[in-house]
Amino acid sequence: MSEPTAPERHADYYDFDAWYAENVAATIPFRLLGKVWDLPGDVDAGYLLMLQRFEHWVDATALAEALGDPPPPLPAGVTDDDLAALSYEGICRRLAGDATVDAWLADGIPAKLLKAVSRRLFAIHTGGQVDPAGKASTPAKKAKKKPSTRTGSPGA
Repeated sequence: MSEPTAPERHADYYDFDAWYAENVAATIPFRLLGKVWDLPGDVDAGYLLMLQRFEHWVDATALAEALGDPPPPLPAGVTDDDLAALSYEGICRRLAGDATVDAWLADGIPAKLLKAVSRRLFAIHTGGQVDPAGKASTPAKKAKKKPSTRTGSPGA
């Protein structure tokens, strides 16, 4: 995917409508469970902002716990009822659609794969950095032990 162009500058304004039409795909092809799915090219900004606030809250909560401090309150705009929408399934449902996630669940998507997909979808829609899907790196090879070059008798 190429870097989006900047919005065109007119005499009185920047044309973000034209920029959006030229730079945001209508759908994003996504291969999963042996099928290619067409996912929405964009989603509700309010939901993504809530996810980002929650992500920062999780980090702040971990820091407070490490320091022995009480956890911070839920972030503004996130209620107890929103917590279900912040689960891996909830994220996938909001970013891929209920029918798509129902099909994944019916096909038996493994839990770790659903988690990875939710993170990938979040990164796609926020421009975040994650390892490219389907581009797993090869584990580093362990160095072979070199034979000892020590001379002399053992225990000497």
